Amino acid sequence: MAYPVTVDWREHDQSATVVCPDDLARLLDRIASEADADHPPLVLIGNEGGTLTIGVGAPVSTLNHVPPSGDPPYMICLGDADAGGVIDFYYFGHHSQFLMCNTIPNESARAAALAYAESGRLPDSLAWEET
Repeated sequence: MAYPVTVDWREHDQSATVVCPDDLARLLDRIASEADADHPPLVLIGNEGGTLTIGVGAPVSTLNHVPPSGDPPYMICLGDADAGGVIDFYYFGHHSQFLMCNTIPNESARAAALAYAESGRLPDSLAWEET
């Protein structure tokens, strides 16, 4: 079990320690509902498995992972490989662009983030690629 997890969303200069799936789900829902539609935040979820970043508050989401060492390989989710364009998410006031091929439905991203927080491993339910 990978709980507790640290959740950081510096777009609002806030962080929290979360000890169970229900609390994480509620926190992600709250951050998404409070997000500025023009500046959707990146939320970092850290545990023994490293850090998983999820984009919330936009029409789609993205997930990327940095291992505990901070060294590669870094992983990002793969959605529709043929999708074109980019999407912006924000962390600590700075935007980060992600390719639309690396976006997935919000529900899938949320479920994957909850599974990651529970296990500390990237869920097999998504396709992942090295960045």
